[in-house]
Amino acid sequence: MKVLKVLDSFFGGFSIKNLASDWKGIIEEVWPKYRKYCTKSFQRYFSGCMIKNCESIERVYLSVFPSRYTLSKLKDNSLLFVHHPLDWDEEKGFIPPQEKFLLRKICIYSSHLPLDNNLEYSPTISLVNFLGIKDFKVVLRDNFLLGCVVHNFSLSLLKRKLKEYFNFLSVQETSWGKAKGKAFICAGGCDDVNLLKYIHKLEGIEIYITGVLYFRGSEYAKKYNQLFINYLRRFKIKGVGISHYISEYFSLLKLKPFFEQVFGLKTKVIKDREKLEKIKRDFLRKIF
Repeated sequence: MKVLKVLDSFFGGFSIKNLASDWKGIIEEVWPKYRKYCTKSFQRYFSGCMIKNCESIERVYLSVFPSRYTLSKLKDNSLLFVHHPLDWDEEKGFIPPQEKFLLRKICIYSSHLPLDNNLEYSPTISLVNFLGIKDFKVVLRDNFLLGCVVHNFSLSLLKRKLKEYFNFLSVQETSWGKAKGKAFICAGGCDDVNLLKYIHKLEGIEIYITGVLYFRGSEYAKKYNQLFINYLRRFKIKGVGISHYISEYFSLLKLKPFFEQVFGLKTKVIKDREKLEKIKRDFLRKIF
């Protein structure tokens, strides 16, 4: 199928070393029946075309996760392009997609590392662009992460922009640290101690903006997220989490014209109202 071949060239990432290690362990743990539904290629790379149940594509949908809300909106002969192959709950972590939707006449294409590392469409770059920040520098770009430094970051600007767009504000932040200053931005689930140690070595970082700041939804997180918070306190860096979903949402807005122009297909960004309602209700947290 031509659409899938073109996507492979842009977002498949099959040349990335150890590409499968990004998702293999997680998927096998939380979705043991994935082989029943996923393509042979996906079972090898854990990237690219994940579900292929139709031979022609008439429309495209874009979403961060293959959530229940997202999958319920798809029509037959459509392609769903997602950043993650698994759904995400801001309290529980990764969960499998609802299998009752996976037998329909649809294709699902997942691009995680390749999209994260794309200098035009990555969630991190897209978030910086959404905030209207012009003065930023990409200081970290490897096979697994892309991060930017912003010299004159304002937390009030971030909060105002998010509230204007989503009509609510629900962020997590530490009680310590500055609201203005030199910031490091890395969208997604980046509550990572090694990344934080790297950030600390960058001269003068005062604020860290990511998606996941406080998360205890797995045994791993119960141990290492607390360690991450402790290092933020030790380094006197203010941590700000805007949710996994919201931090990666804005790349979809930039991808929409790409799909329309390259494939000439009607393309719709799915704004997951169920996730947004839950974030609005449950995500707000002050960390002391």
